[in-house]
Amino acid sequence: MDTARLPWGRVPDNLSMRCRITPAATAGLASIRKWDDLGDLFKIGDIFSDHTRLYRSLHFGDSDYARAISEVLTSVEQRDPALIEGIAEHLQLSTWLKANDPAVHQQLYGSAFGALVGVTTASVNSSFDVTRAITRLEQALTSDPELALGSAKELLESVLKLILQAHGDTNLTDDMPQLLKRVQQYLALDPKVALAPSAAGQDTLKQVLAGVSQIVRGLAELRNLYGTGHGGVGPSPLELRHAHLAVTTAGAAATFLMETHEAQQAGARGALP
Repeated sequence: MDTARLPWGRVPDNLSMRCRITPAATAGLASIRKWDDLGDLFKIGDIFSDHTRLYRSLHFGDSDYARAISEVLTSVEQRDPALIEGIAEHLQLSTWLKANDPAVHQQLYGSAFGALVGVTTASVNSSFDVTRAITRLEQALTSDPELALGSAKELLESVLKLILQAHGDTNLTDDMPQLLKRVQQYLALDPKVALAPSAAGQDTLKQVLAGVSQIVRGLAELRNLYGTGHGGVGPSPLELRHAHLAVTTAGAAATFLMETHEAQQAGARGALP
């Protein structure tokens, strides 16, 4: 399957990721000390020090520095492919590409959950890693619809809990529809009360807000029927196209809720809910 043509745009293969790391590493690893720190962090310092040109080309500013980086990254991948993604995160590849090569950033990180990538959870005192969860979900989308569906439900549920925690609400054991109901109350998104009767387009906006509730309920029910975590018996009828639909709609709902939360926190809410 050509994932580069799919609407979320992610290209998860390590070849693409490794190639994109090289310019970021060229800019970000500008001293031997930084390479040593990277080697210590991932226990791969021997790969760097054993390369005949890496440190020398860095020290003398030689033109083959980028090629040396590509070669050591190849050796890293041969040892453990998972290290490539770890190095990308360490170098803040997403941030670097967004600033220096937006087109490639969209290719690698474009997502139904794109606006959630890099969301900080420090303000809500949570260790939940939104970016890592999105990565796992999108990798599942290429081959495992049940896992993708289950992961989408878990990610959306985690976003709801992040918002509740930010409002000091620690009752996080309810099911998703109940969690959403309280989130809507905190964010003034309850379709029954969010709009004044005289508001322009109120009926349409109410339908849109009610649609968020329907997405959450539908995703939870689909996950219970076909997703991972419930020990289903026999083959699942779920196909990747169903998972794509579920993930895309879940991404839209999660992004809208998080963006509304951030606008509320920043005091930037407009007249509409």
